[in-house]
Amino acid sequence: MLALGIAAITVVPFTAPFAWILGTRALRQIDANPGAYSRRDFVVAGRIIGMVATIAYALILLLILYFVLSGPLPRLTWALDTGDPS
Repeated sequence: MLALGIAAITVVPFTAPFAWILGTRALRQIDANPGAYSRRDFVVAGRIIGMVATIAYALILLLILYFVLSGPLPRLTWALDTGDPS
């Protein structure tokens, strides 16, 4: 799960929800049979990274949608003004 979480942050953003979901499943299995599994901390870290990445990418997507759907930005004519009246 840690590898999926790291991949979500660095390279492949669509793996973030999978890190979150699979991390939750793995934690349930670890809690059900703690003697059979180790490295619970890695699963927790991957799950948290997956959560953070999922929320971050969702916010970025919402921001992009907002700017696309809100229309063009107003033109800043004062920034283009050269001072020449002609």
